[in-house]
Amino acid sequence: MTHPAPPTPPADREPPCEGDLIARDSDTGRPNAAALYLASLGPGSQRTMREALNTVAALLGVAEVRTTDGQDVRCLHTPWGAVRYAHTIALRATLVERYAPATANKILSALRRVLQEAFRLGELPAEEYQRAVWYYSSEYVEMINI
Repeated sequence: MTHPAPPTPPADREPPCEGDLIARDSDTGRPNAAALYLASLGPGSQRTMREALNTVAALLGVAEVRTTDGQDVRCLHTPWGAVRYAHTIALRATLVERYAPATANKILSALRRVLQEAFRLGELPAEEYQRAVWYYSSEYVEMINI
């Protein structure tokens, strides 16, 4: 199976604000969709969903990024607003092949929530967001929401 090219970050950059409480991307200074989503979770869920998002980021071709204490944070360096329908279809197909259904669904749920945050931040147009998170699968007789 061929996969679509990895998403590229938007060209426009927003300068960081001093003393801002919003989680921002350290490279661009823009609010970070993954950080905002993870901040909405409890500590145990943050770890689990960060790992899920790191899995997605790795499948999208994002290079590993580690903190000084060795924690993988590549999901915080992923251009979530550039993820499109072709990416989510390829991701779902790969996850279904590699993981148990519950694990694949957990990872897809994390992806859906981060794409929702990217949409809310204005990084992902509404039409692209809808395309990225909804699709029909012939494997099931229902609409599947990633």
